[in-house]
Amino acid sequence: GKTDHRWTGQVRLNDGALDKPLRWRKPRRIFVNSTSDLFHENVPDDWIDRVFAVMALCPQHTFQVLTKRPERARAYLEHIHREFHGSPDDLNERFGEHCVQLSGDPCAAGWFEDHVNWPLPNLWLGTSVEDQATADTRIPHLLATPAAVRFISYEPALGPLWLSGTSDDHKRSWNWLTGEAGVMYPDGPDFDTGPKLDWVICGGESGPDARPMHPDWVRSVRDQCQAAGVAFFFK
Repeated sequence: GKTDHRWTGQVRLNDGALDKPLRWRKPRRIFVNSTSDLFHENVPDDWIDRVFAVMALCPQHTFQVLTKRPERARAYLEHIHREFHGSPDDLNERFGEHCVQLSGDPCAAGWFEDHVNWPLPNLWLGTSVEDQATADTRIPHLLATPAAVRFISYEPALGPLWLSGTSDDHKRSWNWLTGEAGVMYPDGPDFDTGPKLDWVICGGESGPDARPMHPDWVRSVRDQCQAAGVAFFFK
């Protein structure tokens, strides 16, 4: 029958779907938790570990993870990053049993140490933003998170959005599309380049009570992406 995706306030792990990617040999692009949030506060770390074990066991697929909670994604992935580069034995202890259970292969206990690069090259991590306020809060966490590809979903677009800016005192500037950041010192500016956005998705709100989206908001973000050479997709 038809699946009901309305929020009930209860969080559960769909074990039946968890190992499906392991049976798909042909490469696919998989949108993880399409109607929920992997980094919701009620999702235990152990469940997230199991999802990441699947992604690590399936390098042939590309996994897209979109969250409204990039601060939790950052904390989780920074911790894994430190373990991977500092204590691989701890990482195997954390993920080894999950890898064995999912794959049915006892040798998968050392999969993270023997077969995995970090950050996972097949993970695209994104955050949702609806307006300038949510962008200013969430995008810095996303860019500080270890990930092979970073993207934002500007959907539903509820206000104009600028992906670069200058502080009120004109001493700091940033451009999230190029990764360039500047600081003004007494003897002149100093610029550095760091992580940037690789992809921007844009779309309006849907449903009977959808709030309107001004087309100029979309055109502006499209033009900002084009100027920076960043992929833009309008839904």
